[in-house]
Amino acid sequence: MYHLARNVLSDTVKQNKKSNHDDVHALADKIGGGLSPEVELERKQDTEMLHKAIATLSPEHREILVLSRFQELKYNEISDILNISESTIKVRVHRAMGELRKLFLNKANKSKANDL
Repeated sequence: MYHLARNVLSDTVKQNKKSNHDDVHALADKIGGGLSPEVELERKQDTEMLHKAIATLSPEHREILVLSRFQELKYNEISDILNISESTIKVRVHRAMGELRKLFLNKANKSKANDL
């Protein structure tokens, strides 16, 4: 059953390259009076860079981050889905976040260099 859910999640992520989290943030900003155009543009650019960085992660790291951060599953739930120990999940999330941080910062630095 967990493998079925895992496959459905994988298919959904492939079909919907964009996350619904962006829509939630956009609605919150509109309700709260909105942001200045400069801040809004910067946030949009950061979100695009983050999506590109996530897309370049290895499939294992991308899967673990989608489950833990976007689907907001607990480590024990992910452990049941992937059939690996909870401590292994913690290590993989930590490593995936480190890799994502490195990729995002590289993309941000390249973007700033192009702006100059």
